[in-house]
Amino acid sequence: MTVNNAPEGLELPVTVALETQDAKSIIDKLNEDGIKYTANYDDRKISLTFGVNDLDKVNETLNPVLERNKIDIIPLTFPPIKDREKAIPILNAVKNFYQNSADKATRKIQSHQEKSNNLITNISELQSNVSRLENRNTMLKSISNTVPFLRRPFDYFIKGNQRKIAKITSNDIPKLQKQIDRHSNTIDKLNNKVERLAVKADFCSHLSDVIKSFLFKSKQERNTNFITAMSGLNNDLQRINVFKLNDCIDSISAIQTAYPDMSATQQLKANEEIQKLNGQKSVIDNKITKLTASQKNFADMMNTANSDKIDKCETAINSVLASDTGNLEDKAEKMCNQSSDILSNSAENVQDKSLTEDKDKDLIPDKIDSTFDPPVNRNQGDLEDRDGDGIPDKFDSTFDPQVNKDYEEIDRNAVNAPPVEEIKPKKITASNSHLAIVTDKELEHLKDSNFSFSKCKKKNDDGTVAIRFLKDNKNTFDKLMQELNQTQTTAQKRQ
Repeated sequence: MTVNNAPEGLELPVTVALETQDAKSIIDKLNEDGIKYTANYDDRKISLTFGVNDLDKVNETLNPVLERNKIDIIPLTFPPIKDREKAIPILNAVKNFYQNSADKATRKIQSHQEKSNNLITNISELQSNVSRLENRNTMLKSISNTVPFLRRPFDYFIKGNQRKIAKITSNDIPKLQKQIDRHSNTIDKLNNKVERLAVKADFCSHLSDVIKSFLFKSKQERNTNFITAMSGLNNDLQRINVFKLNDCIDSISAIQTAYPDMSATQQLKANEEIQKLNGQKSVIDNKITKLTASQKNFADMMNTANSDKIDKCETAINSVLASDTGNLEDKAEKMCNQSSDILSNSAENVQDKSLTEDKDKDLIPDKIDSTFDPPVNRNQGDLEDRDGDGIPDKFDSTFDPQVNKDYEEIDRNAVNAPPVEEIKPKKITASNSHLAIVTDKELEHLKDSNFSFSKCKKKNDDGTVAIRFLKDNKNTFDKLMQELNQTQTTAQKRQ
């Protein structure tokens, strides 16, 4: 059955497939919370599509309904992405979702740890009570042996204390210990979940960095950033697959442990399940083997990658992103394996027209010319880079237009700031400026030293502020910072 609660369509759609026998409850909850979605479901599963920015909201809505396969631990499926830059906001949203889920799990760990610590304190107090009662009985026995006529009343007190000791040691402490064990098991599960979510967040970050690497204007920067990002992405995929492998092994072990107590029919089904899990385990083993080999190739190419090969990697990655609907992990594995094969293939025997073309007229064919930057068919606005980080603002998730506007306004509070007509060029770019993050003290020191700079009006969360100044003044800036550090160090020593 199909349900469409988003007639105008969905922005940045993502799909999750969930095993459930109560799809109707899921649909009712989504409708109740006003979430836009489309769904296909039957009596065993549901395929749910919604906007990627609603991940947190959908997760919160469905958590009480779903018994397993929580949204934050299963692969997310996306439609073909023909314009690779559109993957960047998707990956940012998914990364934030995983990080938020990890933060929530961390807070739960802290709560369980506090409860466990309180229980440990309670056990310690009970153990102290046992010691006190035992010491009291020892004293009563000693007195009763010395004064025989007190033996009977003292025996009454001694037996009463022994009953209290028995209750504490055989009932109260074990009961509290079971609660501690439950909290410990929950903490272990949550720690495992946090680790998995952290890897998935890293995975999104590195995949985004791979795409961003193709936006660098300098091929040398592009090559370095591409190899670095691909190496990180490949390592993330290895870790994700190791988790999957451990899950298979644990599932097989659990079935084998319960196997002797099963009926013949149950054992038949168990054998089929073990066979299925072994098949999955073999597939995951092969993936890890390929990814491990790829990791070595990326490490070997860190300082030797040439632009021609990375051009081919770029084409392959664009093709994978634009291919059929699939989950990001599978697509990323294809990217890593194909890029690794391209980078490790030193035999370049293919001759084509592009091998002899020489658009920059330096007598070196463009195909093998690492210094040639071909013209990009983009609008000038697409290439604008006002924060000077080498990534066009249109695709730069860290670019804040308001902050950059502030940079272009020279700080009139700076001592001896040059008049407006002397500021050339007014616009801050990567070619003529340097970015630095400074504290309030460092800012005042720069002003007192008549150092010219532009200052962002918006402060960072830690109280620091971003400034920009001409690259030619970098040595002067460094000297002023050293002077301030020496002054502060001397003052601390005197105190």
